[in-house]
Amino acid sequence: MIDFTYLEFRELKQVNSQAVLPSIQPLLLADELIVSAFQYAKGFVAFTTKRIIAEYDQGYSGKKTDFPSLPYSRIQMFSVESLGSFDRDGGLNLLFSDKLNIYFSFSGSVNISAIAQTIAGFALK
Repeated sequence: MIDFTYLEFRELKQVNSQAVLPSIQPLLLADELIVSAFQYAKGFVAFTTKRIIAEYDQGYSGKKTDFPSLPYSRIQMFSVESLGSFDRDGGLNLLFSDKLNIYFSFSGSVNISAIAQTIAGFALK
């Protein structure tokens, strides 16, 4: 099991959702869809209609992979750090009900507001 205190989601770059689907298809519920997907150094992060699923390659060989799942229903608070004029990255900070705090740093042209709206749509029900 992953210890999220050591997991960093830095410089996430948007990728086509179909690129990550084969890896997480077995984990998805029948009515669950991928909304957006982002690649980072150790794997990817997929925002679905129910949760955030990450792929994290463990160790140096990368042969062992963990798929942590973070349900939107556990989010207590979140904040959005928008892209600045000179800054080419923005972020999303999530605080979960068990006091887990995770920061996602995006790079490139990512619509962070759309991601925040997706989370709000599911977390604020």
